Amino acid sequence: MGQTTNIEKKSLKEARRSFGLTQTELGKMFDLAQVHISLVEQGKLTLMPHQRAAVESLLGPIDWDERYALIRRSNCA
Repeated sequence: MGQTTNIEKKSLKEARRSFGLTQTELGKMFDLAQVHISLVEQGKLTLMPHQRAAVESLLGPIDWDERYALIRRSNCA
């Protein structure tokens, strides 16, 4: 049987910073405002599936659910 590699997912902020990008620079790459990237990193906004795929094609695997799970839990309380 083949081995599967365990690819660690990072938060959007960690991935962006590991590439040395600012929120403004990342936003420009995807035609998004800096404030949009900031809100996504805070879990207050989400990206559409095609935007997530595009971001991951540049930055690698992103743990989208980690941030959003925290927001969903706090909204349910």
